Amino acid sequence: MSDERSRGRGRALLTQTLVFVAVLLFVLVLVALFVVGQSASAIPLEAIPQRVSVRTVVLGAVLVVGAIALPAYLLAGWQSAQRDATRDHQQ
Repeated sequence: MSDERSRGRGRALLTQTLVFVAVLLFVLVLVALFVVGQSASAIPLEAIPQRVSVRTVVLGAVLVVGAIALPAYLLAGWQSAQRDATRDHQQ
C-alpha cells in the first residue's frame, strides 16, 4: 500500500513538473517570437498608447497570466506535497 502511494505521488509530481515545463516553454517561445518580430520590423520595444497592436496585447496578457499562474501552480504543488508528507508521518 505504501508503494502504491509513493508511485501515485511520483506520478503526480512528474505530471506537475511536465505541465510546469510546458507552460514555461510556451511563454518563453512567445516572448522569443515577440522579440524577433520586434527586431525584424525595426519597431522599438516601447508601448505607444496610440499604436498598441494586437500582438502587444496578446503578449501582455500571456505574461500577466504566466506571472500569476506559475507561482500559484508551484505553491499548490508544494502545499499538496506538504499535506501528503504530514498525512504519511501521522500514519
